[in-house]
Amino acid sequence: MMKNNPNDVTSLLTELMERISDEDLTDERLTMEIERGKAVADISKNVLAIWNMQVRIAESQDAALRPESFNLPAALKS
Repeated sequence: MMKNNPNDVTSLLTELMERISDEDLTDERLTMEIERGKAVADISKNVLAIWNMQVRIAESQDAALRPESFNLPAALKS
């Protein structure tokens, strides 16, 4: 299932941690879950970095559109 927002990513990582902490796992299954967890964690870092970049871009675009960011003559600023 594709995870589409930070809460979904957090839930997925929590599920992986729960599976890894299952004391009934065989050594083979534990190794598989750890490898899966590492892969998901690496991908999650990249996805979250992209989301963070998108938020920063949106914030900078918003700031650029605020009237105080324009170099207007003083008479036009009121």
